[in-house]
Amino acid sequence: MPGWWRVAVPSEATELEIPGNGGSRRDAVDRLRSLDRGALVALRDARPASWLRTRSFIASAGLRLEKEFVAIPGFDSPGFLVEANRLAFRHFFTRVLYVPTGDWRGVVGAGLAARLAAGWLGWRIAAALAPARIVIARKV
Repeated sequence: MPGWWRVAVPSEATELEIPGNGGSRRDAVDRLRSLDRGALVALRDARPASWLRTRSFIASAGLRLEKEFVAIPGFDSPGFLVEANRLAFRHFFTRVLYVPTGDWRGVVGAGLAARLAAGWLGWRIAAALAPARIVIARKV
């Protein structure tokens, strides 16, 4: 999997983009089930509903989630990989994210959205809605 986001993927991990169709998905699950116990796997998905799809895929392949990163805004444009946890989201949305200047409504709106995304429940919603993600999992 080439890309600027490879920094999140351990070098020893088996890399895989979650397939979109049923046959390819079954083949990928079979491939991952054949890995040795404890093997690292890096999964990538950049389609809507990736949160649900990655969890379903992990369960069917016999993997345990270790880390999850969301790409903001996405893999195809320059952006950020943010670990999907409350502290990382709070730091990103309060310290790193650029808040626009100009019309006060845009500034207030962006600031409010950042605060909501950094909040107790907001980070979970923001992480679930992000379409592009990388999941690091381990074979159990």
